[in-house]
Amino acid sequence: MSSHVGLPQNMIWLKDTVVEILIDQEGFRSITPTFRFAGYSTNTRSLDTTEKVVGGAAQFVPIVRQTFNFHYAPFDGQPVLRRISVNGTSRDHVSRQATMCLKSNGVYTVRGSETLLVPSNELQVDENHSIQPSPDAPKLHWKFDYFVDDRRSSGKIEGEKTFTPLTFSCSPLLLHPLQGKKIRLMHVMKKNVVTKLVAEKMELPKTTSCRSPPPSLPVPNSPPLARINPSKAHIWSLHRRLQSHGHSIGHGRSESSDIRGSSLCATNQMRSSNQPTEMRKHRRASSAGDIGATFTGHAI
Repeated sequence: MSSHVGLPQNMIWLKDTVVEILIDQEGFRSITPTFRFAGYSTNTRSLDTTEKVVGGAAQFVPIVRQTFNFHYAPFDGQPVLRRISVNGTSRDHVSRQATMCLKSNGVYTVRGSETLLVPSNELQVDENHSIQPSPDAPKLHWKFDYFVDDRRSSGKIEGEKTFTPLTFSCSPLLLHPLQGKKIRLMHVMKKNVVTKLVAEKMELPKTTSCRSPPPSLPVPNSPPLARINPSKAHIWSLHRRLQSHGHSIGHGRSESSDIRGSSLCATNQMRSSNQPTEMRKHRRASSAGDIGATFTGHAI
């Protein structure tokens, strides 16, 4: 967006424009936030990405940053944007009302479009508003952004939401004095009959981490393990031949079976270590008997 100095000569009138937006909730809690001119751009993608917008895009920001309170309940009426006026005049520059959603916290945006009503001769003769509209794009677009949050005092207040206006953008010709309609009974009735615009919540872009994930290490190819019933795993662990050959039970064996197997191995080792001593004792006894028998024979 360019500053006031960068404005085209036919856009100088925008710098003194003040936009007023009337919003209320079922006839109560009426608010009128005001916006001042902030910049102009020939890039109109912020207003509409599919159609060519007449005369570029003008952006407005709140004169005073304000936060308003509204009530929210699933079956109650939500705030409604009633009209958009310029410089305190009694003309309405939009033909449709818009529902301001408050369901969840976040940033919302509502978009609308209006048919160009300014006569071509007025556009050519008026020195300050000499914008030539394109014949293939007779629509004037506008966009209003706001922020919704929970109302808090010492804590969260159930059923109460805060409403903070953020920005207002539009085609410059939408704010032309001849574009606005006089607020009469017929105009109000038509707006009440026509379907309202609905604000949509803006999804924040997903942040991607700058760090790349560590490379995965290759897994060595190993032969598939035979499946063994976990209930029978401890039976096989008791077999001496299986222990002597060093076979291991599958991963399904529990920790208790490992402890039981290790204790059995220790017991077997103790038994094997005690066997030679017992044999040696028997041999000594037998040898002593042989010697006794020898001496007995000699005495006889």
